[in-house]
Amino acid sequence: MKRRRLLLIPLVALLLSGCKTSSSEGSVVTTTSSGGPIAPTSITISGPSSLAVDESALFSATVKPEGAPQSVTWATSDTTKATITDSGEVTGIGEGNVFIIATSTVNVDLSAQVSLAITPKVIVTPDPTEILINSVDDLTIVSVGGTLKLNATVLPVEASQEVLWSSSDTSKAEVDNTGLVSGIAVGPVDITATSAVKGTVKKVFSLEVVEDAVGQNWENMDYSLHSDFVSTATENGTPFKIRGVVTYAAPVSAEGTVEYFIQNGAEGYYIYKQDNNAFPVTVGESYTVGGYFKNYFGTRELVDVEYFVPHTPALTYNIVDVSDKNLLSLDDMATHQASFVEIKAGVISVLPTSYTKAYNVKIMVGDQEFTLRVDPTLMTVDEFAAINAKFQATAPGSAIDVVGVMCAFGYGKPANQLKIVRSTDFGAAVMTEQQAAQIAAATLEVLDCVPTTVTTLNLPTTLENYEGVTVEWASDSAIINASTGAVTHPDIMEDVTLTATVKKGAGQTTRTFLVTVFGTDESILEILHTFDLEDADSANGYGNSLTKPTYTHNDDMVTLGHPTQKQWYLRNTLIGGDKRDKRTGTYAMRTQTNAAQDNAGRIELQENDLEFNMIEFDCAIYGTNAKGTVLMFEVSTDDGATWIKIEREFTINNFELQKYRVRLDTSSNVRVALCVKAGTGNRINIDNLKLINEA
Repeated sequence: MKRRRLLLIPLVALLLSGCKTSSSEGSVVTTTSSGGPIAPTSITISGPSSLAVDESALFSATVKPEGAPQSVTWATSDTTKATITDSGEVTGIGEGNVFIIATSTVNVDLSAQVSLAITPKVIVTPDPTEILINSVDDLTIVSVGGTLKLNATVLPVEASQEVLWSSSDTSKAEVDNTGLVSGIAVGPVDITATSAVKGTVKKVFSLEVVEDAVGQNWENMDYSLHSDFVSTATENGTPFKIRGVVTYAAPVSAEGTVEYFIQNGAEGYYIYKQDNNAFPVTVGESYTVGGYFKNYFGTRELVDVEYFVPHTPALTYNIVDVSDKNLLSLDDMATHQASFVEIKAGVISVLPTSYTKAYNVKIMVGDQEFTLRVDPTLMTVDEFAAINAKFQATAPGSAIDVVGVMCAFGYGKPANQLKIVRSTDFGAAVMTEQQAAQIAAATLEVLDCVPTTVTTLNLPTTLENYEGVTVEWASDSAIINASTGAVTHPDIMEDVTLTATVKKGAGQTTRTFLVTVFGTDESILEILHTFDLEDADSANGYGNSLTKPTYTHNDDMVTLGHPTQKQWYLRNTLIGGDKRDKRTGTYAMRTQTNAAQDNAGRIELQENDLEFNMIEFDCAIYGTNAKGTVLMFEVSTDDGATWIKIEREFTINNFELQKYRVRLDTSSNVRVALCVKAGTGNRINIDNLKLINEA
């Protein structure tokens, strides 16, 4: 069905004391009592703080004081990162930080800007379908008291690679969470790898525990070639004997293993989970190491170390400057894999929005955008905090010189990246105070809807990880106390505008938030229909209801709900019940964005025999999908022939279910649709959808 979308523009009555309005060529102009137009003095821009590549969002500008001409022209600071239309619709083009700028059409010297982070495209992880298991040298035996490393590959390779290992007989062999099998007693045993996200996908590997298994003659083996270590043709399980000086070692794990880098001249190697109790590692010392090769999605590593002895004489290493080389080429950077290298005169293009776990920093080196990787598992808590502090003190556009370990990683096709392991290995220019304020403001989040069970909002006056930044709050209603966050719920639901002024020294910026505060008088709300999926059919093997088990299924129509079932159209939406679906009962709707708006998730009522003017629903991000999915609402009063977009919309940033309510501003012959804005595959859950008549 082809739908024509219209923008619903409320008619606002202007009741201004001491002012009058006059019409010129069909437009309304507000003038002062002396006859002159009201001059604009400030502009406030509203819109999301982040946007994924290929996603779009609508920004709006409010010109003050009231009655001043509201027309503005829009621009972005970098059209390679984002573009904007005359109506304020922004589309993400490339990863990075960009400013959205609004300029008054009657006073070109008056403008405002807000920062916007353009994040990577959201890649939807497919479900696992198969698991492959291989062993070092394809061995199917392990000796009593010995170990054998099993490696599992989940297919397709883009699926989660996390597996759970188990042994059919722990009296004969045990297996740890990395796939390392330890022989205990002679006899056959089966080792099973089960997908951690889909328990029905598993693979069994049969082993024989024997008295003694043949190992490698490490002492007399020739040293392996570094060219073989970086080659894509080298098979997993190939024995490698290498030597070098330990350049960096991660903290020893709780299991007593250690990861480290070892380098001889410019040739580096990465050793993964060596037994530090059997083979203790010291940074700066030289060793000969014997282990087995593994290519883990582009990362070359040696595992299952069996031979580890000091090397004499002591060896040295050198750091190569790769600034003028093709950093994005896997072939060109292959010789530098696992080696410390240096990049000079880079420029930061993208900084993370969160520093609580592993993250990427993008830098421009010439015309190449390259990735720096910071992983807390490779360092101490204090080192991770020191690295974070240096990046938080800088801003996109700042110069950076950096030393790190060249690596490659990626499901499907790997990509080069530089691992930063020490805060002393890089230096970056410090951001301005204005930049700091704008970046900090972009991280603010406020509850969109406040149910009566919530009596206090979290309105932070400082921001974690943003030292020296302060936030001052203002409210346009006594319903929310801007100083304390205390909420006084009115009898009837009301919208309140909160304004956050974020400061860092002389830098300052503002953000506004529209908050819907629920009323205490529930007697005026009559629930006419509840769409909670509890009457849907039983689940399939994936936990999804057979009523609508996939995003596209039959004609996408379902008839569900109570007290009387209604027909709903579920486009790019399924009825899900897996462990990642946020729900209060057996099921919730799982709706998905799409690059084309006409294919994006839509939940649409097909009947119009109920007179309702409000909807209520619970909503949360599905699983660990990214924040920022925009949920919009449309109504139709002509049997679905045309649809009108409601101004209210929500940006879903919560990982637990929250309750939302929206007034529809109409109640006769009405149909409603909930639809996600076009995007790149993000998913959200919607549950307990209710059609309500507010008296």
